[in-house]
Amino acid sequence: MRDLVLRVRDDLDRMKGQDTQADTARTLTYQDKTVELDLTTEHARELDRLLQPYLNAGAPVGTAATPADLSATRAYNKGMREWAEANGYEVTYAPGKGPTYYPRKTREAYAAHLAGQQKQEAG
Repeated sequence: MRDLVLRVRDDLDRMKGQDTQADTARTLTYQDKTVELDLTTEHARELDRLLQPYLNAGAPVGTAATPADLSATRAYNKGMREWAEANGYEVTYAPGKGPTYYPRKTREAYAAHLAGQQKQEAG
């Protein structure tokens, strides 16, 4: 009788000619390329630490918005539109043709305005 033994090696170490057993895996997609990495726990933690700021800053893809999410988004956009108009920031309308467009400068200024309001309320 024979036993089949599968040995999974850390991909980073393997590229350096080392033979280290992997104990976890990570699947990554970047610029339309998806790869699976077999890694040691140490390498996986290193990758997780490196990517965490980017993952925190990004928006999830492929998740369905709940009615509460949509309601909150509408309320946020309405507040931004009203604030932008009152403060001379650009807002582009497309009535009946699509959503209102807020240039980056407008979005950033509104976010700073909200942050300032939160600071005033807190302190």
